[in-house]
Amino acid sequence: MSKKLTALLLAVCMASTLLIAGFKHITAETEGPEIYAQETVQGSVILHCFNWSYNSIKTALPQIAAAGYTAVQTSPVQEPKDYGADWTDSSAQWWKLYQPLGISIADGGTWLGTRQELIDLCDEAEDYGIKVIVDIVANHLANDEYGGTFSHLNENVYPALRQPEYYHDDPNGISDDNRWTITQRHMGMPDLNTGHDYIQDCVLGLLCDCVNCGVDGFRFDAAKHIELPTDGDCASDFWPTVISGVLEYADRDLFIYGEILGGAGTDISNYTAYMAVTDNVTGDNALDKANRCAAGELADSTYHKGAAPAKSVLWAESHDTYMSGATSGISDEVIAKAWAIVGARAYSTALYLARPDAVMGEPSSDTAWSSKTIAEVNKFKNHFDGANEYLSSYGNAAYIERGNRGVVISKLDGAGEVSLPVHRMENGTYTDQITGNAFTVADGSISGTVGESCVAVVYNADDPAIEYITASPLYLEPSSKWLENGARFAMYLYNSATNASAWADMTDADGDGVYAADLPYGDWNYVIFCRMDPAAPQNDWTNKWNQTEDLFPDENTNCFSPTEGTWDYGGGTWRLYGPEPTDDPTEPPSNSITVYAINNAGWSGVNVHYWGEANTAWPGLAMEPFSGNAVYSAVIPAGTEGIVFNNGISGNMLQTGDITSGIGDGAVFIIHNENSSHWSPAPTYYLAGSMNGWAAEEGYAFTLNPSAEGRVEYMLASVELPEGAQLKVTDSSGAWYPDGADDNYTVAAAGTYNVYFRPNHDGGGDWHEGWFYLENAVPDPVTLRGDANNDGLVNVTDALCAMRHAMNIITLDEQGAANADVDGNGVVNTLDALNIMRMALLN
Repeated sequence: MSKKLTALLLAVCMASTLLIAGFKHITAETEGPEIYAQETVQGSVILHCFNWSYNSIKTALPQIAAAGYTAVQTSPVQEPKDYGADWTDSSAQWWKLYQPLGISIADGGTWLGTRQELIDLCDEAEDYGIKVIVDIVANHLANDEYGGTFSHLNENVYPALRQPEYYHDDPNGISDDNRWTITQRHMGMPDLNTGHDYIQDCVLGLLCDCVNCGVDGFRFDAAKHIELPTDGDCASDFWPTVISGVLEYADRDLFIYGEILGGAGTDISNYTAYMAVTDNVTGDNALDKANRCAAGELADSTYHKGAAPAKSVLWAESHDTYMSGATSGISDEVIAKAWAIVGARAYSTALYLARPDAVMGEPSSDTAWSSKTIAEVNKFKNHFDGANEYLSSYGNAAYIERGNRGVVISKLDGAGEVSLPVHRMENGTYTDQITGNAFTVADGSISGTVGESCVAVVYNADDPAIEYITASPLYLEPSSKWLENGARFAMYLYNSATNASAWADMTDADGDGVYAADLPYGDWNYVIFCRMDPAAPQNDWTNKWNQTEDLFPDENTNCFSPTEGTWDYGGGTWRLYGPEPTDDPTEPPSNSITVYAINNAGWSGVNVHYWGEANTAWPGLAMEPFSGNAVYSAVIPAGTEGIVFNNGISGNMLQTGDITSGIGDGAVFIIHNENSSHWSPAPTYYLAGSMNGWAAEEGYAFTLNPSAEGRVEYMLASVELPEGAQLKVTDSSGAWYPDGADDNYTVAAAGTYNVYFRPNHDGGGDWHEGWFYLENAVPDPVTLRGDANNDGLVNVTDALCAMRHAMNIITLDEQGAANADVDGNGVVNTLDALNIMRMALLN
């Protein structure tokens, strides 16, 4: 249990004790830490505490949390080559951490500290909502003075790793366009044979031990030099073994990324199937453009590594560029100008380097990492998590809009007033979170004064990142020009956070010259009214004659009138037409169905494009994660005739073929990468056994389990099973799980059960043959631990009842006392009450 939860339980129980005893409630004088961190590392900001000791990081946690970081990243956790406690010059010693002596957590013998100090850091970081990422060196170990083969192995490398078969033996150099040389030759240090089972076991053991210490993720040094399963004659299963192994071992989400510098000699998707990757080209370019005052190039939205944003890690400066001298001469002010763009981008993870102190283990003497400018960019990224981006430049300013209510401006030529065209932001007044200066958005531009840092972080912290259109229907009163040539009218809706879009036909039912359309189901933060070709009934951009700008109805308005005498983008006015709208377009229509996609392709997100009675514009509606990123769901019209699943990433589009059969409520489809159509209908799974003649009956059909964490899991709820029943799972194609003749499951006692099934065979030790698991669906009330008041629930009321009983204020009945005695010592005391409170809060 986390410290935070323990403290909360103690506080609640103490408050309950005081109230029961007749004392006044006392508010604690000391408030908890401010927490700005996101719940997950992906899409957030990591502080690279390069060369810091664990204790230095722990001491700085209040400042790290206050500056909006979600995670900290340590230097490599393994024991470094040639460590000496008195050798503390960072410039001379830092590289030794990247030449480890073993594949285990160093317990001393390093500038970072002991294993216990790492545990203490992780424990303390949890109180601040901060995740801990550690650096792992798995490609190579330490050499003597030079050379990269076994013969050059450092004499202090751990004895268990001093076998020639654990190393690659090619002494030649590396070519960045040849995977064999990248993965089988050395970088100047003895190159580990990462295809060897023993080395893989060692690395997996290190990762699992880090998880035991409380670590929340890993950066793999020199990841591009470790082979992939797709590498032909030099392929190995290193990555699926260690990544899948630690993910299966961990009891929490882990963030994992690999260092890929320069060309990798393979498609980057072969790496992103397992982890995020560093996009050094995009980050390095941003700093170069900021340093050269090239605003247009700084506003480049391209991810040069080719990975999806959600699989990319960006920086303005890395430890390599700083320690090599390539960026050490660039000022903190210029770093901030680049960070204003890099650190504010959508979906990607950002890494900020805390420039190292001259002394190994000490925190950075350069405190730019906690400056107001950097902290506010970090908080902006957190606030707009999930909102899309729009990068642009004007004059000497590069800027990035997020959602429709925020923008970060990097004014490369210095402080001063700006007036910049905006593309997404709503009209209104906003605040620069750095200076407090007011910025105004009106008539398609934003104006205000950028402060001395040359960066403005403009949004209202109390506002949502995106406001969605709620008026339905929407109305269009066309101008005389728009009415010419028998034009028809349609509206296009767009979600800038998910890239989802939809079209809707507009009609004038009563002939009064005002056209209307109901708002399609979904979240939409822009509408574009379009004058369409009447000879082409399909709504798309090729059939559009004219259009408005991106529009958002002002409060209490729903009808737009284009300016008379204009065609495209001519402006206009909003007003309220007719009665105030009452429909709630956020509620799914009654004539809708839900479809599911099992994401076996490992896409970072899934969209569904559908057509039939209603159509989406490509790439369609963003689906909601149903179980981690393993299963996605979407509500679509019941009259849908066809669907296509895709990853929604422009420029790196992956998609299935057209799906035109099997579309119905609850339909499940599997997205693959290994065949031409990239999809298949999911089988229906059934519990079959001796109790029903081994038949696949609807009454025994499984459905997807919404509570499964990051896995594809099915559930059959509340099924009656007799004692001695023999069980297996079968599917609609006739396959059996398990498939052996003598591996049936035997029901020990008659009862009502929930049955869980995992088609990927990834159940744990309690799962029958790894396939399915049974639990009692109706717990025996006699053994419902914690239910002090016998109402079939365990909640805060039970904890208070147990506390009152312990204090002789009330007397529980025999059953309630037995339930409240959760530690089984025959006495109901305050410790039992505390344990019941834990149970209630964790339910």
